[in-house]
Amino acid sequence: MWPDRGVSSIFVVDLRVPSQLALSPDGRWGAYTVRSVARGAEELWLAAADGSVPPRKLAEGASPRWSPDSATMYFLREGQLCRIAESESETLTAWDGAVSDHLPLTNAVVFLAEDTAAVEGVRIGSESLHPRRLRVLDLENGAVRTLGQDHATAVAQRPDGGPLAVISWPTPELDPGALEPQLSLLDPETGSVHDLGRAGIVASSPVWWEAEDGWHVANLAYTEPVGGLPVFDVAIATGEHRNLTAGMKACPVELVQAASSAPPVDGPGRGSD
Repeated sequence: MWPDRGVSSIFVVDLRVPSQLALSPDGRWGAYTVRSVARGAEELWLAAADGSVPPRKLAEGASPRWSPDSATMYFLREGQLCRIAESESETLTAWDGAVSDHLPLTNAVVFLAEDTAAVEGVRIGSESLHPRRLRVLDLENGAVRTLGQDHATAVAQRPDGGPLAVISWPTPELDPGALEPQLSLLDPETGSVHDLGRAGIVASSPVWWEAEDGWHVANLAYTEPVGGLPVFDVAIATGEHRNLTAGMKACPVELVQAASSAPPVDGPGRGSD
C-alpha cells in the first residue's frame, strides 16, 4: 500500500528496488542488489536467512555470487570483478572491456568479459562490437585465461564441481549470433570442449539437474517460429534433446539451479509451446 501521505515526487524518487538475490551455499545468508530509482546507483545488502539480525549494506555494487564454501562473496562494481571477505572489499580485475557476469569456483572465478579489440568491419549504427568471452581468474596468482573463441552469453557449473555448461554465439551480432546459439560443456582446467548441439533461438539461463539417467542441462529458448519461451533439455549421457514444458500453461522467464530434481521455473502462468 502507498503511505498515507500520498504519492509525491520525492517518494517516487526515493524508491529503492531489491533484486538479484543470491543465497549462500550453507543456507545462512542472502545477498542482494538494491537499486535506487532516482540515481541508478546499486548497493549490495546482506540479510540473515533466519531473520536473526537486521539487513545491512555491504558495499556499492551488484550481481552478488557466493564462493562454494560460503566464506566469500563476489560481485561487480564499475565493470570490474570484486569480492568481500570478512567485511573487507577489494577489486580483483582491471579489465579494459566490461565484465558482465561471473561464477565463483573453488580456486578460481569464471567471468564473462568483452575483448578489447572490436570485430573488424562489423558495426551496429555507430557502435563497434566486442566479443564477450569466457575468462578464468586464478585466485592464487591472479592470472587470467581466456576459454573458447565464440561469443559467450551464459555459464553454469555442475553442482558437484564438474564441467561448465556454456551458451555461446558464433558472432556477437544478434543475426546470426542469437539465431545460432550453441550449448557446450567446457572443462575450466584444460579448456577442452564437448559440443551438445544447438541451444535454441536466443538461448539463456542454463542450469544443471540430475535424473536417473545422469546429469542434464536445461535452458530457456524461443520456439521456431518464435511463439513462446519453453524449457529445453539435453541428457548428457545420450545427447537426447527435448522440450520439458511442451503443452504446459507456463511462460518461464528464468531457471533456478537444482541439483537433485528438475529445475524450478520462475514466470507467469501463460501458455507456452
